[in-house]
Amino acid sequence: NIEHGFNITNYGEVYSSSVVVGDLNILDTVGTGNIQLKNVVILGNIVVDAPKISTLQLTDVKAGSLIVNDKNNSVKITYSGNVSIPKTDIPSTVTIQK
Repeated sequence: NIEHGFNITNYGEVYSSSVVVGDLNILDTVGTGNIQLKNVVILGNIVVDAPKISTLQLTDVKAGSLIVNDKNNSVKITYSGNVSIPKTDIPSTVTIQK
């Protein structure tokens, strides 16, 4: 699948096997839920605009950067497989775990 920009609005979603041209936005409507990205190439950024999201799981993901906009966000970001994100803009409250 090829998407031109994409918004994730529901928690518990697994977004997989896609190419996103533009940014992949995780919006506030995911609440305190978990999001999984598997085998996704983002030709833009992963932008987290969900201040209460619990976990973002990345498996075999490539993106230009990972941005967490809320400086008080304490999301846990886990990664496995081949993850390539050369730039990050995340607050010190974020936990990153393999």
